[in-house]
Amino acid sequence: MGAQTLRPAEGGPAAAGRLPGVSPPSTTQHRPRHRRPLRLALVAVCLIVAAGCGGGSAGSSGTGTGSAAPKQALARFLSQVEPWRIDAGRGAAVVAQALGAVASNPSTWDASATRIDAPLVRILRDGDHLAAIPAPAAVKAPYRAYVVNYADFARIVSGMATNLRRHDTNAVLAWKTGPLAQLSADARRDSALRLALTRYASRIGATLPPWVGGLGSHGA
Repeated sequence: MGAQTLRPAEGGPAAAGRLPGVSPPSTTQHRPRHRRPLRLALVAVCLIVAAGCGGGSAGSSGTGTGSAAPKQALARFLSQVEPWRIDAGRGAAVVAQALGAVASNPSTWDASATRIDAPLVRILRDGDHLAAIPAPAAVKAPYRAYVVNYADFARIVSGMATNLRRHDTNAVLAWKTGPLAQLSADARRDSALRLALTRYASRIGATLPPWVGGLGSHGA
């Protein structure tokens, strides 16, 4: 969705499969708290999957010379998608902040989980609105897959909130290879929609709005 995805530093605590700043239950010695790598990864992944708030690259112009009707239909479709996408992105930003604030002390986890509840309801609602928008036949399949991301995002992050409420340290330690990996994989659906829209716009000679260029990369 635009900018380069942030990843935990090679060889750091996150790379070893541990949540930075959280010691396994059996540990008796205090370890340095290196929370920043995981915080950056959490924020990046959340923004990647949840469609973001604007941004993206410059609009792309098609090279075809088709009739006006397909161009108008595509423009109408994208104008209907954009407000729900932006609203979901605002909710995703709140989720990213809440997950990024997860600290080594489990006493803070309840507050982080509570911050996630309302944005997830918002994202599910936006996904329902998006599902009701008819897409042009040429992009219908990737668009349906893109819409599925909204429900998937809410389901996965809801599970992470449950881990926090239960103070389930082992589950939180497994986030990097569990829910975060799933969210990263789901982001490929955004990229598939971007490619389909770009090809279709090129064929009919349409110009895409800037936000389409950011689908599937961090920041859009």
